[in-house]
Amino acid sequence: MNIVIRTDASRQIGSGHVMRCITLAEQLQKRGATITFICSRLKGHLIEMIRARGFRCESLTPTYHWLEDARATKAVLRNKTVDWVIIDHYSIDVKWEREVRPYTRKIMVIDDLANREHDCDLLLDYQVDSNHHYEYESLIPKNAIKLLGTKFLILRPEFYQARKQSKVRKKASHLLVAMGGTDPTGETLKVLQAIDQVNQSIDVDVVIGHNHPHQKQIEAWCDQHMNATCHIAIHYMADLMQAADFAIGAGGTSTYERAFLGLPAIVIETASNQTGVIQGAESLGIIESLGTSETVTISAIAQAIEHFIQNTGSLQRMSESAFSLFPEKNHLEDITKWILGGD
Repeated sequence: MNIVIRTDASRQIGSGHVMRCITLAEQLQKRGATITFICSRLKGHLIEMIRARGFRCESLTPTYHWLEDARATKAVLRNKTVDWVIIDHYSIDVKWEREVRPYTRKIMVIDDLANREHDCDLLLDYQVDSNHHYEYESLIPKNAIKLLGTKFLILRPEFYQARKQSKVRKKASHLLVAMGGTDPTGETLKVLQAIDQVNQSIDVDVVIGHNHPHQKQIEAWCDQHMNATCHIAIHYMADLMQAADFAIGAGGTSTYERAFLGLPAIVIETASNQTGVIQGAESLGIIESLGTSETVTISAIAQAIEHFIQNTGSLQRMSESAFSLFPEKNHLEDITKWILGGD
């Protein structure tokens, strides 16, 4: 079976879409599927990383017009027999999908916004807020299969291993700072400055991506603090999340990763497409949202850290709530069965 995945990463988009698609692609490949990625060469793309993971990846010249993108995609599909096109992209909707439809047997969409129409045969949305799932009734074909809810969370295998070691948090002495692979708004430095305002000593793990614009400053800060460690472009995030008592991060796909491991979090919104995820997670009591990056101050971050340290009961309730949302069973195999054999 030939499967094509259309997704992107960039400094603004982040890496979450690509990373979850790689996780799905690896599972599909194990079951005999041939996978091809199609990605634009945006600043901060992950094309070489995708290829290094053993997948073919066709690159497109960046364009901000859906029709040009669809035509470039069709040029890749034209010489293939394509069974599925899998789309994980906030900028793609029904117009693009109808343009590409004649070149594939079926279309799958991974989405968590429920804010635009899709022409798809299968839709997957593992948003924590189930209320918006009803919105798909008017956004996708009536005969489309819907895989909705947290049980369809796409996570790398190491998160399921880390889950076995994770426990309900009852103290806040070990902080994980991870603002995403790109940290486009520079929140990591703000968080480190906030930690300096906190009276109590805590252990700190700081995670940044390759070519972070403030890498030298962040490394210098960690060098100056004996209880801090800087991690760059790591492949063991699950281990760091499992080891931490609480985290500070953005509101993208890492929200689900943290919650799956029962890790309470202080969240800063770094992009408008994170709003729904953050609101849903906060309503369920698994995060504390500080608002958008434009409005969050260093002092507000420091106050939130101190609140977590001093209110261990609240921390424990958050951790328990996060654990309760996600089943331990890995449903990724069920997702692949729908794709490979679910007609």
